[in-house]
Amino acid sequence: MSATVDSLVKTILKSGSSAGEVTRQLSWVKDANAVGKRGVTPLIAAIESEDDEIISVLLDSKKVDVNARDAVMVLPPIVHAVRHGGGALLPLIKKGADLKVTDEAGDNVAHWACRLNEPSAVTLLGKSSPSIFTATDDEGNTPLHVALLEGQQEAAFAVLDPDLGLVEVLDLNSKNDLGETPLVLAVKGRMGNVVQSLIDTGKIDIDVADEDGNTALHIAVKNNMTAVERLLLAVGADGSICNKAGLTPQGLAKEAIEQIKANQQLKEEQRHEKEERKAQKLE
Repeated sequence: MSATVDSLVKTILKSGSSAGEVTRQLSWVKDANAVGKRGVTPLIAAIESEDDEIISVLLDSKKVDVNARDAVMVLPPIVHAVRHGGGALLPLIKKGADLKVTDEAGDNVAHWACRLNEPSAVTLLGKSSPSIFTATDDEGNTPLHVALLEGQQEAAFAVLDPDLGLVEVLDLNSKNDLGETPLVLAVKGRMGNVVQSLIDTGKIDIDVADEDGNTALHIAVKNNMTAVERLLLAVGADGSICNKAGLTPQGLAKEAIEQIKANQQLKEEQRHEKEERKAQKLE
């Protein structure tokens, strides 16, 4: 007998399908790593089903490539596992899934775990392959950068968990292509607790600046983040550093206030002009 990849994928994704039924159809399929009309391989379909027994059937088959990608997002199974809650992560790792493979933007599975705020996946991946957390994507972002860019604090805390040990291998002062360090991103994202966690590592250079020359203190003062400002000053942040516009943190804050006032004045003038035009029409 024979079966197509499409029929196998359909069976896998059909509610109530048994592992035995999938096993039989899998034995009939010539290429178990082919992509059907849905754009996924049978293994990726199994991961999408989140059925542990069916996932085991696919992973136990010598016909299945644990790194074969889908045709739509062009992602490997290990990333799909994170996208579907992480339940298939450990079985894939045990079967030798490549944790260093990246998507078209240079993101590996750790980047995805941070983007999707999956702290348990971060922990498992950190124990399995710490080096993937030092990798950068096409924009120079490490997984920690990605967590902070996306505002995913739980993932960031998982990366910084001292019990996991990633802080010992990470360069916490590394900059992305915009010159942003994790500390700068945490302040930009108004994540005071993450700022504290970063400082607690003892590995942070407080005064590293972004591409505009703004330090974390510049950003905290500009955004009126009083508690973070005090925290940064308490650990030695230099308030005399000028950014590329020649402004100290206090100077930048003053400029921001002046800009707010100017915008308010402009809106008020526009409101008056609108009222005058209405009055003229009524005359």
